[in-house]
Amino acid sequence: MEKMILENHIQHLVARYPDLDICTHDLIAAFQLCAAAFHSNGKMLLCGNGVEFA
Repeated sequence: MEKMILENHIQHLVARYPDLDICTHDLIAAFQLCAAAFHSNGKMLLCGNGVEFA
């Protein structure tokens, strides 16, 4: 994803959830790692505790 598009999405996310402002750099870095894994035909396994869906 182009850098400006990613930054625009992050700005909208922070506008909606201001507490995320402190970790903007980490969010961008995490996205870039995920994107690199997918672009190199890697595999990513995601899991959570399921509380959000209870």
